[in-house]
Amino acid sequence: MQILSYIRVSGRGQVEGDGPERQRNAIAEFCRAHKLEIVVEFFEEAVSGTVEAVDRKEFGELLSYVDRHANGDGFAIVVERMDRLARDLMVSEVLLAECRKRRIQVFSADQGQMIDMAADGVDVDPTRILIRQIMGALAQWEKTNLVRKLRTARKRKRDAGIHCEGALPYGSTPTEKIIKQTMNQLHSAGLSWAVIAVHLNQNGWKTRRGYYWNAESVRFIIKERGLQ
Repeated sequence: MQILSYIRVSGRGQVEGDGPERQRNAIAEFCRAHKLEIVVEFFEEAVSGTVEAVDRKEFGELLSYVDRHANGDGFAIVVERMDRLARDLMVSEVLLAECRKRRIQVFSADQGQMIDMAADGVDVDPTRILIRQIMGALAQWEKTNLVRKLRTARKRKRDAGIHCEGALPYGSTPTEKIIKQTMNQLHSAGLSWAVIAVHLNQNGWKTRRGYYWNAESVRFIIKERGLQ
């Protein structure tokens, strides 16, 4: 069985946080416990859990990978939690249906067991399907509730005369300008994202949120926000 890990962070700020590493560690621990070896990781950055499958670049790449390498071997996707696959119940069911078409099993690390979350049909315990759908509905409710709370908080600030705005562009502070210039120089020299991250960490520079740099956070600044 070929194991594919799928990591997703919904917000751009999460790319710099501990979300990817937390998910990666949980998946790795699950695989170690069940003697599974990850062959490819697919990292979906800054994509909401309510986005349809056709608009998910990395998930599309994952399915294409399976289609290209289908040679009799089985495939399985491992996620940290099912809400990393999707936070919308209908989106989750559509994604799982795409997996079933290709006979891809889906394991959720937080379950602790190799339970195929994509399984369906008359041979599957209907209680398991019900639990999966309930989990999807709860994830959707949590997302909706969070959005409502954030909207209420922003309105309260606006009503109080407090200006609400998005995050300032990276490089707005003197330190960030130096970091951007350093990234630009190292990137132009052909160094990888991981090597650039090591260099930044060795110099004691942290991300805006105070975390250590990693390959994903460096890639985010270089590719998504660009360097001038």
